[in-house]
Amino acid sequence: MIKQFFGTKLSMTATYDGERRLPVTRIKVFDLVVAQIKTEAKDGYNAIQVAFGQPRRRFSKPLQGHLRHLKQTKPLRYLREIKVEDPSQFELGQLISLVEILKTGQVVKVQGVTKGKGFTGVIKRWGFARQPKTHGQSDRTRAPGSIGQTTGVGRVFKGKKMAGRHGGLTHTVKNAKLVHLDTDNKEIWLTGSVPGNRGGLLKFTFTQN
Repeated sequence: MIKQFFGTKLSMTATYDGERRLPVTRIKVFDLVVAQIKTEAKDGYNAIQVAFGQPRRRFSKPLQGHLRHLKQTKPLRYLREIKVEDPSQFELGQLISLVEILKTGQVVKVQGVTKGKGFTGVIKRWGFARQPKTHGQSDRTRAPGSIGQTTGVGRVFKGKKMAGRHGGLTHTVKNAKLVHLDTDNKEIWLTGSVPGNRGGLLKFTFTQN
């Protein structure tokens, strides 16, 4: 059995576990197509390369040649590797349907890219408090304040919390529990929120079966 799968975020909703209300995220799970098999003897490690997602509109000739053995008319959108213990269990072009493997109660960790928020100030980026509006500072309420040290240091330390690019980073959420499985629509519900926008690619790793 593979230890990872991929999906995309649909929306958030809520469900009930007895009398307790649980916030959950609806996830669309991708079917995987085995595009390449890597073995320790040939490549130094055991893994399978999988293709999934909507077919690409445009694709390069090298990618077309790499995926020529697949039955897809166009290469699928994503290519990712999953480490496996025994690659001989898989064959090229094999379709792996994750809804046949998943079951309620499983615990996974979710990795995705957080929402990008552009260049932001210290209040939004780090949660700084604003400056007082009195004593002639009416136009400095969102300024970071002093960033330097004393003369003895004479420089700004690395890692100083300042304004800058906010979001757009890889983030992992642990201990998300699968509470609902819809095999017809290939959809799962996970407890809590997951990083990223709707439609963003998410990677899931089993931490408890």
